[in-house]
Amino acid sequence: EYRLLDDPAHPALVWLPKEKTIGPDFLRPVIGLYADGGGELNFVLGVQHVRRWLNAYGGQWRNRVQLGFETLFATSLYQPINVAQTFFIEPQLLARRSIEDVYNDGTRIATYQLVDLEGGVELGANLAKSGQVRVGYWLDDRRSKVSTGIALLPEFNFTDAGLSATAILDTRDSPAFATRGVAAQVEYMSSDSSLGADRDWERIEGGLRVSKLFGKRYVWVTAAGGADLGNDLPGDRAFSLGGPQSFPGYAHDELRARSYWTVSGNLLWRMSDQLSIRNKALYGGLGLQAGWLYDRVDPVPDGEIYGVSAYFGGESPIGFITFGAGKSADSWAAWIAIGRPVGKGSILDEALFR
Repeated sequence: EYRLLDDPAHPALVWLPKEKTIGPDFLRPVIGLYADGGGELNFVLGVQHVRRWLNAYGGQWRNRVQLGFETLFATSLYQPINVAQTFFIEPQLLARRSIEDVYNDGTRIATYQLVDLEGGVELGANLAKSGQVRVGYWLDDRRSKVSTGIALLPEFNFTDAGLSATAILDTRDSPAFATRGVAAQVEYMSSDSSLGADRDWERIEGGLRVSKLFGKRYVWVTAAGGADLGNDLPGDRAFSLGGPQSFPGYAHDELRARSYWTVSGNLLWRMSDQLSIRNKALYGGLGLQAGWLYDRVDPVPDGEIYGVSAYFGGESPIGFITFGAGKSADSWAAWIAIGRPVGKGSILDEALFR
Protein backbone atom coordinates (compact mmCIF):
# COMPACT_ATOMS: atom_id res chain seq x y z
CA GLU A 1 0.00 0.00 0.00
CA TYR A 2 1.00 3.66 -0.31
CA ARG A 3 -0.10 7.13 0.72
CA LEU A 4 0.29 10.60 -0.75
CA LEU A 5 1.07 13.22 1.91
CA ASP A 6 1.57 16.97 2.20
CA ASP A 7 0.85 19.43 -0.66
CA PRO A 8 -1.44 17.87 -3.32
CA ALA A 9 0.50 19.76 -6.00
CA HIS A 10 3.83 18.32 -4.76
CA PRO A 11 2.91 15.22 -2.76
CA ALA A 12 5.27 12.90 -0.93
CA LEU A 13 4.83 9.24 -1.84
CA VAL A 14 5.08 6.96 1.19
CA TRP A 15 5.21 3.20 0.65
CA LEU A 16 3.70 0.98 3.35
CA PRO A 17 5.24 -2.50 2.89
CA LYS A 18 3.96 -5.29 5.08
CA GLU A 19 6.42 -8.01 6.05
CA LYS A 20 5.34 -11.55 5.26
CA THR A 21 4.93 -13.94 8.18
CA ILE A 22 7.17 -16.51 6.45
CA GLY A 23 9.92 -16.27 3.86
CA PRO A 24 10.15 -17.61 0.30
CA ASP A 25 11.10 -21.09 -0.87
CA PHE A 26 14.17 -21.67 -3.02
CA LEU A 27 14.89 -24.73 -5.19
CA ARG A 28 18.27 -25.57 -6.70
CA PRO A 29 18.88 -28.57 -8.99
CA VAL A 30 21.80 -30.87 -8.18
CA ILE A 31 23.60 -32.53 -11.10
CA GLY A 32 26.80 -34.53 -10.81
CA LEU A 33 28.47 -36.83 -13.33
CA TYR A 34 31.86 -38.53 -13.21
CA ALA A 35 33.17 -40.85 -15.91
CA ASP A 36 36.74 -42.12 -16.22
CA GLY A 37 38.83 -44.03 -18.72
CA GLY A 38 38.45 -47.30 -16.82
CA GLY A 39 34.72 -47.48 -17.56
CA GLU A 40 33.50 -46.12 -14.20
CA LEU A 41 30.40 -43.94 -14.43
CA ASN A 42 28.95 -42.27 -11.35
CA PHE A 43 26.13 -39.73 -11.30
CA VAL A 44 23.88 -37.90 -8.86
CA LEU A 45 20.64 -36.11 -9.65
CA GLY A 46 18.59 -34.26 -7.08
CA VAL A 47 17.23 -31.01 -5.73
CA GLN A 48 17.97 -28.76 -2.76
CA HIS A 49 15.13 -26.90 -1.07
CA VAL A 50 15.47 -24.02 1.40
CA ARG A 51 12.64 -22.12 3.06
CA ARG A 52 14.08 -18.91 4.48
CA TRP A 53 12.97 -16.55 7.23
CA LEU A 54 10.87 -18.96 9.22
CA ASN A 55 10.94 -16.43 12.06
CA ALA A 56 12.30 -13.02 13.05
CA TYR A 57 15.80 -14.43 13.67
CA GLY A 58 16.09 -15.78 10.12
CA GLY A 59 15.59 -19.51 10.62
CA GLN A 60 15.89 -21.77 7.57
CA TRP A 61 14.46 -25.20 6.80
CA ARG A 62 16.95 -27.00 4.55
CA ASN A 63 16.21 -30.20 2.59
CA ARG A 64 18.05 -32.27 0.00
CA VAL A 65 16.86 -35.23 -2.06
CA GLN A 66 19.34 -37.03 -4.30
CA LEU A 67 19.44 -40.18 -6.43
CA GLY A 68 22.29 -42.09 -8.04
CA PHE A 69 25.80 -42.97 -6.91
CA GLU A 70 24.84 -41.56 -3.51
CA THR A 71 21.11 -41.66 -2.76
CA LEU A 72 20.02 -39.61 0.21
CA PHE A 73 17.36 -37.59 1.96
CA ALA A 74 18.55 -34.93 4.38
CA THR A 75 16.66 -32.33 6.38
CA SER A 76 17.82 -29.77 8.93
CA LEU A 77 16.64 -26.65 10.73
CA TYR A 78 19.20 -23.83 10.74
CA GLN A 79 18.16 -21.50 13.56
CA PRO A 80 20.15 -18.38 14.53
CA ILE A 81 19.84 -17.62 18.24
CA ASN A 82 20.54 -13.87 18.10
CA VAL A 83 19.37 -11.06 15.82
CA ALA A 84 22.83 -10.56 14.27
CA GLN A 85 22.84 -14.29 13.34
CA THR A 86 26.30 -14.73 14.83
CA PHE A 87 25.37 -17.89 16.72
CA PHE A 88 23.11 -20.70 15.58
CA ILE A 89 21.90 -24.23 16.28
CA GLU A 90 21.16 -26.82 13.60
CA PRO A 91 19.53 -30.22 14.31
CA GLN A 92 19.58 -32.57 11.33
CA LEU A 93 18.49 -35.99 10.06
CA LEU A 94 19.89 -37.97 7.13
CA ALA A 95 19.21 -41.28 5.37
CA ARG A 96 21.78 -42.35 2.78
CA ARG A 97 22.71 -45.27 0.56
CA SER A 98 26.12 -45.06 -1.07
CA ILE A 99 28.14 -47.35 -3.33
CA GLU A 100 31.86 -47.74 -2.60
CA ASP A 101 34.54 -49.74 -4.37
CA VAL A 102 37.34 -51.58 -2.56
CA TYR A 103 40.75 -52.01 -4.22
CA ASN A 104 43.72 -54.22 -3.51
CA ASP A 105 46.94 -52.71 -4.88
CA GLY A 106 45.13 -51.04 -7.77
CA THR A 107 42.75 -53.90 -8.62
CA ARG A 108 39.07 -53.50 -7.79
CA ILE A 109 38.00 -56.58 -5.84
CA ALA A 110 34.64 -55.64 -4.33
CA THR A 111 31.78 -53.16 -4.37
CA TYR A 112 29.95 -52.37 -1.15
CA GLN A 113 26.63 -50.75 -0.36
CA LEU A 114 26.61 -48.63 2.79
CA VAL A 115 23.32 -47.57 4.38
CA ASP A 116 23.43 -44.81 6.99
CA LEU A 117 20.64 -43.51 9.22
CA GLU A 118 22.13 -40.48 10.91
CA GLY A 119 21.02 -37.71 13.23
CA GLY A 120 22.71 -34.97 15.19
CA VAL A 121 22.72 -31.42 16.44
CA GLU A 122 25.37 -28.72 16.03
CA LEU A 123 26.05 -25.40 17.69
CA GLY A 124 27.99 -22.86 15.67
CA ALA A 125 29.19 -19.33 15.12
CA ASN A 126 29.57 -17.28 11.94
CA LEU A 127 32.85 -15.36 11.98
CA ALA A 128 32.48 -12.20 9.90
CA LYS A 129 31.67 -13.07 6.26
CA SER A 130 34.30 -15.71 5.61
CA GLY A 131 34.50 -18.09 8.58
CA GLN A 132 32.37 -20.53 10.51
CA VAL A 133 32.92 -22.97 13.38
CA ARG A 134 30.64 -25.81 14.51
CA VAL A 135 30.64 -28.35 17.35
CA GLY A 136 28.06 -31.04 17.86
CA TYR A 137 26.89 -34.54 18.67
CA TRP A 138 26.14 -37.12 15.97
CA LEU A 139 24.82 -40.70 15.85
CA ASP A 140 24.97 -42.98 12.80
CA ASP A 141 23.54 -46.47 12.39
CA ARG A 142 25.62 -47.95 9.56
CA ARG A 143 24.98 -51.20 7.69
CA SER A 144 27.12 -52.67 4.91
CA LYS A 145 26.50 -55.26 2.22
CA VAL A 146 28.84 -56.73 -0.39
CA SER A 147 27.30 -56.17 -3.83
CA THR A 148 30.03 -57.86 -5.86
CA GLY A 149 33.45 -59.36 -5.25
CA ILE A 150 35.44 -60.48 -2.22
CA ALA A 151 34.45 -59.38 1.28
CA LEU A 152 37.81 -57.81 2.17
CA LEU A 153 35.88 -55.70 4.68
CA PRO A 154 33.36 -58.06 6.34
CA GLU A 155 29.71 -57.08 6.32
CA PHE A 156 28.70 -55.33 9.50
CA ASN A 157 26.04 -53.37 11.37
CA PHE A 158 27.48 -50.81 13.80
CA THR A 159 26.34 -47.67 15.55
CA ASP A 160 28.88 -44.85 15.69
CA ALA A 161 28.21 -41.85 17.90
CA GLY A 162 30.25 -39.07 19.39
CA LEU A 163 31.42 -35.49 19.05
CA SER A 164 32.33 -33.50 15.97
CA ALA A 165 33.90 -30.13 15.22
CA THR A 166 34.38 -28.20 11.98
CA ALA A 167 36.10 -24.90 11.16
CA ILE A 168 35.92 -23.25 7.72
CA LEU A 169 37.60 -20.20 6.17
CA ASP A 170 36.56 -19.14 2.66
CA THR A 171 37.82 -15.92 1.05
CA ARG A 172 37.67 -17.15 -2.57
CA ASP A 173 36.50 -14.85 -5.33
CA SER A 174 34.49 -17.64 -7.01
CA PRO A 175 32.83 -20.91 -5.88
CA ALA A 176 34.81 -22.80 -8.58
CA PHE A 177 38.12 -22.10 -10.32
CA ALA A 178 38.92 -19.33 -7.84
CA THR A 179 41.67 -16.94 -8.92
CA ARG A 180 42.24 -15.29 -5.53
CA GLY A 181 41.69 -16.14 -1.90
CA VAL A 182 42.05 -18.94 0.62
CA ALA A 183 39.94 -22.04 1.22
CA ALA A 184 40.61 -23.92 4.46
CA GLN A 185 38.70 -26.54 6.42
CA VAL A 186 39.44 -28.72 9.48
CA GLU A 187 37.17 -31.57 10.59
CA TYR A 188 37.33 -33.65 13.77
CA MET A 189 35.14 -36.69 14.49
CA SER A 190 35.10 -39.15 17.35
CA SER A 191 33.04 -42.21 18.18
CA ASP A 192 32.82 -43.08 21.87
CA SER A 193 31.05 -45.98 23.56
CA SER A 194 30.18 -43.70 26.49
CA LEU A 195 28.11 -41.60 24.06
CA GLY A 196 26.13 -44.48 22.53
CA ALA A 197 28.62 -46.01 20.06
CA ASP A 198 29.56 -49.64 19.40
CA ARG A 199 33.08 -48.64 18.32
CA ASP A 200 35.69 -46.23 19.69
CA TRP A 201 37.76 -44.20 17.20
CA GLU A 202 38.94 -40.68 16.39
CA ARG A 203 40.01 -38.93 13.21
CA ILE A 204 41.04 -35.45 12.18
CA GLU A 205 41.48 -34.06 8.67
CA GLY A 206 42.35 -30.69 7.21
CA GLY A 207 42.78 -29.04 3.83
CA LEU A 208 44.17 -25.71 2.62
CA ARG A 209 44.23 -24.08 -0.82
CA VAL A 210 45.75 -20.71 -1.68
CA SER A 211 44.94 -19.12 -5.05
CA LYS A 212 47.27 -16.43 -6.40
CA LEU A 213 47.85 -14.47 -9.59
CA PHE A 214 51.43 -14.49 -10.87
CA GLY A 215 51.81 -12.42 -14.00
CA LYS A 216 49.17 -13.69 -16.40
CA ARG A 217 48.88 -17.11 -14.79
CA TYR A 218 46.97 -18.36 -11.78
CA VAL A 219 48.50 -20.74 -9.24
CA TRP A 220 46.81 -23.07 -6.78
CA VAL A 221 48.87 -24.49 -3.94
CA THR A 222 46.96 -27.19 -2.03
CA ALA A 223 47.81 -29.30 1.01
CA ALA A 224 45.70 -31.84 2.89
CA GLY A 225 46.16 -34.53 5.48
CA GLY A 226 44.34 -36.82 7.87
CA ALA A 227 45.24 -38.95 10.87
CA ASP A 228 43.56 -41.52 13.12
CA LEU A 229 45.05 -39.98 16.30
CA GLY A 230 46.71 -43.20 17.40
CA ASN A 231 43.65 -45.47 17.42
CA ASP A 232 42.66 -48.30 15.09
CA LEU A 233 40.38 -46.48 12.67
CA PRO A 234 37.82 -48.92 11.13
CA GLY A 235 38.27 -49.59 7.42
CA ASP A 236 34.92 -48.06 6.51
CA ARG A 237 35.92 -44.83 8.26
CA ALA A 238 39.39 -44.64 6.69
CA PHE A 239 40.33 -41.81 4.33
CA SER A 240 40.13 -42.57 0.61
CA LEU A 241 41.93 -40.78 -2.19
CA GLY A 242 41.36 -40.89 -5.92
CA GLY A 243 39.39 -38.90 -8.47
CA PRO A 244 39.87 -35.48 -10.05
CA GLN A 245 39.72 -33.51 -6.80
CA SER A 246 41.86 -35.53 -4.40
CA PHE A 247 44.36 -37.44 -6.63
CA PRO A 248 43.61 -37.38 -10.36
CA GLY A 249 45.81 -40.34 -11.37
CA TYR A 250 43.66 -42.84 -9.45
CA ALA A 251 40.03 -43.96 -9.57
CA HIS A 252 37.54 -42.97 -6.85
CA ASP A 253 38.27 -44.73 -3.53
CA GLU A 254 41.29 -46.56 -5.00
CA LEU A 255 43.59 -45.57 -2.12
CA ARG A 256 42.31 -46.13 1.43
CA ALA A 257 44.50 -45.35 4.42
CA ARG A 258 44.16 -44.48 8.08
CA SER A 259 46.56 -41.54 7.76
CA TYR A 260 47.84 -39.55 4.78
CA TRP A 261 49.17 -36.25 3.52
CA THR A 262 49.21 -34.71 0.05
CA VAL A 263 50.54 -31.53 -1.56
CA SER A 264 49.90 -30.27 -5.06
CA GLY A 265 50.59 -27.32 -7.30
CA ASN A 266 48.40 -26.27 -10.22
CA LEU A 267 49.11 -23.74 -12.94
CA LEU A 268 46.00 -22.30 -14.64
CA TRP A 269 45.52 -19.93 -17.52
CA ARG A 270 42.38 -18.12 -18.63
CA MET A 271 41.46 -19.37 -22.09
CA SER A 272 38.15 -17.61 -22.71
CA ASP A 273 35.99 -15.09 -20.84
CA GLN A 274 32.34 -16.06 -20.42
CA LEU A 275 31.16 -13.25 -18.12
CA SER A 276 34.00 -11.00 -16.96
CA ILE A 277 31.94 -8.96 -14.51
CA ARG A 278 31.26 -12.14 -12.48
CA ASN A 279 34.73 -13.64 -13.03
CA LYS A 280 33.34 -16.50 -15.13
CA ALA A 281 35.77 -17.96 -17.64
CA LEU A 282 37.12 -21.16 -19.15
CA TYR A 283 40.47 -22.32 -17.80
CA GLY A 284 43.15 -24.79 -18.73
CA GLY A 285 45.37 -26.29 -16.06
CA LEU A 286 48.39 -28.49 -15.30
CA GLY A 287 48.94 -30.09 -11.91
CA LEU A 288 51.63 -31.97 -9.99
CA GLN A 289 50.67 -34.06 -6.94
CA ALA A 290 52.64 -35.87 -4.26
CA GLY A 291 51.61 -37.67 -1.09
CA TRP A 292 52.26 -40.37 1.47
CA LEU A 293 49.92 -43.07 2.77
CA TYR A 294 50.19 -44.70 6.19
CA ASP A 295 48.50 -47.92 7.37
CA ARG A 296 46.59 -48.72 4.18
CA VAL A 297 43.41 -50.80 4.32
CA ASP A 298 44.66 -53.07 1.55
CA PRO A 299 47.87 -55.04 2.36
CA VAL A 300 50.27 -52.57 0.72
CA PRO A 301 53.24 -51.10 2.65
CA ASP A 302 53.33 -47.42 3.56
CA GLY A 303 54.77 -45.33 0.78
CA GLU A 304 54.73 -42.26 -1.39
CA ILE A 305 52.47 -41.54 -4.38
CA TYR A 306 53.01 -39.12 -7.25
CA GLY A 307 50.92 -37.88 -10.13
CA VAL A 308 50.47 -35.36 -12.92
CA SER A 309 47.24 -34.06 -14.45
CA ALA A 310 45.93 -31.80 -17.18
CA TYR A 311 42.40 -30.43 -17.44
CA PHE A 312 40.10 -27.86 -19.04
CA GLY A 313 36.95 -26.45 -17.51
CA GLY A 314 34.85 -23.66 -16.10
CA GLU A 315 31.36 -22.70 -15.01
CA SER A 316 28.24 -23.34 -17.10
CA PRO A 317 24.45 -22.97 -16.62
CA ILE A 318 24.34 -26.52 -15.17
CA GLY A 319 27.34 -26.09 -12.89
CA PHE A 320 31.05 -26.37 -13.40
CA ILE A 321 32.37 -28.72 -16.09
CA THR A 322 35.86 -30.23 -16.36
CA PHE A 323 37.54 -32.55 -18.83
CA GLY A 324 40.84 -33.97 -17.72
CA ALA A 325 43.36 -36.78 -17.45
CA GLY A 326 45.74 -37.85 -14.71
CA LYS A 327 48.70 -40.20 -14.53
CA SER A 328 50.28 -41.79 -11.46
CA ALA A 329 53.18 -44.21 -11.18
CA ASP A 330 51.11 -47.29 -12.01
CA SER A 331 47.67 -46.11 -13.19
CA TRP A 332 45.89 -43.41 -15.15
CA ALA A 333 42.42 -41.94 -15.39
CA ALA A 334 40.58 -39.62 -17.77
CA TRP A 335 37.33 -38.01 -16.70
CA ILE A 336 34.42 -35.76 -17.46
CA ALA A 337 32.86 -34.06 -14.43
CA ILE A 338 29.63 -32.06 -14.66
CA GLY A 339 27.98 -30.19 -11.80
CA ARG A 340 28.75 -30.86 -8.17
CA PRO A 341 31.76 -32.97 -7.17
CA VAL A 342 31.07 -36.72 -7.14
CA GLY A 343 33.07 -38.29 -4.33
CA LYS A 344 33.41 -37.97 -0.59
CA GLY A 345 36.46 -39.94 0.50
CA SER A 346 38.64 -37.03 1.63
CA ILE A 347 38.28 -33.41 2.57
CA LEU A 348 39.48 -32.39 -0.90
CA ASP A 349 36.23 -33.81 -2.32
CA GLU A 350 34.30 -31.04 -0.58
CA ALA A 351 32.85 -28.30 -2.81
CA LEU A 352 35.16 -25.81 -1.02
CA PHE A 353 38.15 -27.17 -2.98
CA ARG A 354 36.72 -27.45 -6.49
